[in-house]
Amino acid sequence: MRTLRSATHWWGRARCLSVLRHDRCWQHDGVAFLGFSYTPPTPYWLKDFERLDREGDPLPETGGTFWDVSAECTAKAAAGPIFSNRPTLAQELEGSARCGQPWIFVCHPPPYDTHLDRLPHVVYPVGSKAVRLFIEERQPLCTLHGHIHESPDVTGDYRDQIGETLSVNPGQSDTRLRAVVFDANDPAGTMRHSVYS
Repeated sequence: MRTLRSATHWWGRARCLSVLRHDRCWQHDGVAFLGFSYTPPTPYWLKDFERLDREGDPLPETGGTFWDVSAECTAKAAAGPIFSNRPTLAQELEGSARCGQPWIFVCHPPPYDTHLDRLPHVVYPVGSKAVRLFIEERQPLCTLHGHIHESPDVTGDYRDQIGETLSVNPGQSDTRLRAVVFDANDPAGTMRHSVYS
């Protein structure tokens, strides 16, 4: 019990953990961070963090399955009722906080039509157009993405440039951990991509 209390005290004092949100900026060591966890719909389970990318986008062709909390079981759902009651990614991003420079955007889905949004055996980009427009307009210092884990293997690159912004998706696999390490004051000049097996 003493160890747990010490660990809790250490974590609380050091502030080593912060949940990044899109409605407020988090400051650390002179750099602001903004987070964004919503994603476009996937062809698998419907998730509470999925949104249509932009207004007027077609609904997913199939519905999905979600966890019904009240019934404590999975339930089928049609796409229409689920997505018509949720704002789009573009609308969510429109309401994002504005951070002062320099700032880093930590965003689950990668921007559309980059080295970061390609799947194997799919010939078209699958990233978010709303996220790309947000990056083009706001020009953060750097953006960090995931979601499309295979993309660096498909494109041969884990980074791309959108205007002045360096965008990164380190990728992931079942057998190897991938990560990027960089100095937040100079992401482009210090970025290192590592793969651990």
